[in-house]
Amino acid sequence: MDYQSPPPPPEGPKPEIPPTPPPAAEIPSAPAEGSHPGLPGMGISQEERNMAMFCHLGSLAGYVLPLGNLLLPLILWLVNKDKMPFVNDQGKESVNFQISITIYFLASLVVGFLTCGWGLPLALLPPIFSLVMAIIACLEANKGIAYRYPLCIRLIN
Repeated sequence: MDYQSPPPPPEGPKPEIPPTPPPAAEIPSAPAEGSHPGLPGMGISQEERNMAMFCHLGSLAGYVLPLGNLLLPLILWLVNKDKMPFVNDQGKESVNFQISITIYFLASLVVGFLTCGWGLPLALLPPIFSLVMAIIACLEANKGIAYRYPLCIRLIN
Protein backbone atom coordinates (compact mmCIF):
# COMPACT_ATOMS: atom_id res chain seq x y z
CA MET A 1 0.00 0.00 0.00
CA ASP A 2 1.44 3.31 -1.04
CA TYR A 3 1.44 6.19 1.38
CA GLN A 4 0.11 9.45 -0.02
CA SER A 5 0.78 12.73 1.69
CA PRO A 6 -2.19 14.97 2.45
CA PRO A 7 -2.97 17.58 -0.16
CA PRO A 8 -1.44 21.02 0.40
CA PRO A 9 -3.71 23.64 2.04
CA PRO A 10 -5.64 25.75 -0.42
CA GLU A 11 -4.23 29.12 -1.24
CA GLY A 12 -6.57 31.64 0.31
CA PRO A 13 -6.67 34.31 2.96
CA LYS A 14 -4.06 33.90 5.62
CA PRO A 15 -5.27 33.38 9.20
CA GLU A 16 -5.31 36.54 11.24
CA ILE A 17 -2.72 36.96 13.92
CA PRO A 18 -4.23 38.10 17.24
CA PRO A 19 -3.26 41.61 18.26
CA THR A 20 -0.48 42.06 20.74
CA PRO A 21 -1.58 42.68 24.32
CA PRO A 22 -1.62 46.29 25.53
CA PRO A 23 1.33 47.63 27.50
CA ALA A 24 1.19 47.09 31.27
CA ALA A 25 0.20 50.73 31.86
CA GLU A 26 -3.10 50.21 29.99
CA ILE A 27 -4.13 47.02 31.81
CA PRO A 28 -6.68 47.86 34.51
CA SER A 29 -5.67 46.79 38.00
CA ALA A 30 -7.62 44.10 39.85
CA PRO A 31 -10.48 45.39 42.00
CA ALA A 32 -9.78 45.78 45.71
CA GLU A 33 -11.10 43.27 48.24
CA GLY A 34 -14.84 43.69 48.73
CA SER A 35 -15.29 45.91 45.66
CA HIS A 36 -16.07 43.62 42.75
CA PRO A 37 -17.87 45.59 40.05
CA GLY A 38 -21.39 44.39 39.41
CA LEU A 39 -21.47 42.12 42.44
CA PRO A 40 -23.33 42.61 45.73
CA GLY A 41 -21.21 44.18 48.41
CA MET A 42 -19.45 46.49 45.97
CA GLY A 43 -17.17 48.78 47.95
CA ILE A 44 -18.15 47.36 51.36
CA SER A 45 -15.18 46.25 53.43
CA GLN A 46 -15.12 42.86 55.11
CA GLU A 47 -15.00 44.56 58.52
CA GLU A 48 -18.17 46.50 57.73
CA ARG A 49 -19.93 43.37 56.46
CA ASN A 50 -18.93 41.48 59.61
CA MET A 51 -20.21 44.22 61.90
CA ALA A 52 -23.52 44.31 60.00
CA MET A 53 -23.71 40.54 60.36
CA PHE A 54 -23.18 40.88 64.13
CA CYS A 55 -26.00 43.43 64.29
CA HIS A 56 -28.33 40.74 62.96
CA LEU A 57 -26.82 37.93 65.06
CA GLY A 58 -26.99 40.12 68.16
CA SER A 59 -30.72 39.56 68.23
CA LEU A 60 -30.03 35.98 69.37
CA ALA A 61 -29.03 37.43 72.75
CA GLY A 62 -32.77 37.66 73.41
CA TYR A 63 -32.85 33.90 73.91
CA VAL A 64 -30.47 34.33 76.89
CA LEU A 65 -31.17 37.82 78.30
CA PRO A 66 -34.51 39.59 78.65
CA LEU A 67 -34.70 42.24 75.91
CA GLY A 68 -31.23 41.19 74.73
CA ASN A 69 -32.70 40.91 71.24
CA LEU A 70 -33.14 44.70 71.29
CA LEU A 71 -30.17 45.81 73.35
CA LEU A 72 -27.25 44.13 71.57
CA PRO A 73 -28.23 45.19 68.01
CA LEU A 74 -29.02 48.68 69.34
CA ILE A 75 -25.61 49.02 70.99
CA LEU A 76 -23.75 47.70 67.93
CA TRP A 77 -25.68 50.04 65.66
CA LEU A 78 -25.22 53.14 67.84
CA VAL A 79 -21.47 52.56 68.21
CA ASN A 80 -20.83 52.05 64.47
CA LYS A 81 -23.51 54.06 62.65
CA ASP A 82 -21.35 57.13 62.01
CA LYS A 83 -18.27 55.20 60.85
CA MET A 84 -19.87 52.56 58.62
CA PRO A 85 -22.84 53.35 56.31
CA PHE A 86 -23.68 49.68 55.69
CA VAL A 87 -23.78 49.01 59.44
CA ASN A 88 -25.97 52.08 59.86
CA ASP A 89 -28.48 50.67 57.37
CA GLN A 90 -28.43 47.08 58.60
CA GLY A 91 -28.32 48.06 62.28
CA LYS A 92 -31.48 50.15 61.87
CA GLU A 93 -33.11 47.27 60.02
CA SER A 94 -32.20 44.81 62.77
CA VAL A 95 -33.39 47.09 65.59
CA ASN A 96 -36.65 47.82 63.77
CA PHE A 97 -37.27 44.12 63.23
CA GLN A 98 -36.55 43.28 66.87
CA ILE A 99 -38.95 46.01 68.02
CA SER A 100 -41.54 44.49 65.67
CA ILE A 101 -40.91 40.96 66.97
CA THR A 102 -41.25 42.19 70.57
CA ILE A 103 -44.59 43.80 69.71
CA TYR A 104 -45.78 40.62 67.97
CA PHE A 105 -44.68 38.49 70.93
CA LEU A 106 -46.48 40.70 73.46
CA ALA A 107 -49.60 40.73 71.27
CA SER A 108 -49.54 36.92 71.04
CA LEU A 109 -49.27 36.72 74.85
CA VAL A 110 -52.32 38.98 75.19
CA VAL A 111 -54.24 36.78 72.77
CA GLY A 112 -53.12 33.74 74.76
CA PHE A 113 -54.42 35.16 78.02
CA LEU A 114 -57.67 36.37 76.45
CA THR A 115 -58.34 32.88 75.14
CA CYS A 116 -57.67 31.31 78.57
CA GLY A 117 -54.43 29.73 77.41
CA TRP A 118 -55.64 28.30 74.11
CA GLY A 119 -53.78 30.95 72.17
CA LEU A 120 -50.49 30.65 74.12
CA PRO A 121 -48.89 28.36 71.50
CA LEU A 122 -49.20 31.39 69.21
CA ALA A 123 -46.47 33.01 71.36
CA LEU A 124 -43.96 30.53 69.91
CA LEU A 125 -44.27 31.91 66.38
CA PRO A 126 -42.49 35.30 66.78
CA PRO A 127 -39.30 33.86 68.38
CA ILE A 128 -39.06 31.08 65.78
CA PHE A 129 -39.69 33.54 62.94
CA SER A 130 -37.08 35.90 64.42
CA LEU A 131 -34.47 33.14 64.60
CA VAL A 132 -34.95 32.10 60.99
CA MET A 133 -34.99 35.67 59.66
CA ALA A 134 -31.91 36.69 61.71
CA ILE A 135 -29.91 33.81 60.23
CA ILE A 136 -30.99 34.71 56.69
CA ALA A 137 -30.22 38.41 57.29
CA CYS A 138 -26.81 37.63 58.74
CA LEU A 139 -25.87 35.53 55.71
CA GLU A 140 -27.01 38.27 53.32
CA ALA A 141 -25.19 40.99 55.28
CA ASN A 142 -22.01 38.94 55.16
CA LYS A 143 -22.30 38.94 51.35
CA GLY A 144 -22.71 42.72 51.42
CA ILE A 145 -26.39 42.66 50.47
CA ALA A 146 -28.69 45.07 52.31
CA TYR A 147 -31.39 42.77 53.71
CA ARG A 148 -34.96 43.89 54.38
CA TYR A 149 -36.97 41.87 56.90
CA PRO A 150 -40.53 40.89 56.07
CA LEU A 151 -43.28 42.05 58.47
CA CYS A 152 -40.99 44.75 59.84
CA ILE A 153 -42.44 47.94 61.28
CA ARG A 154 -39.84 50.60 60.43
CA LEU A 155 -39.99 52.98 63.39
CA ILE A 156 -36.38 54.17 63.13
CA ASN A 157 -35.54 55.88 59.84
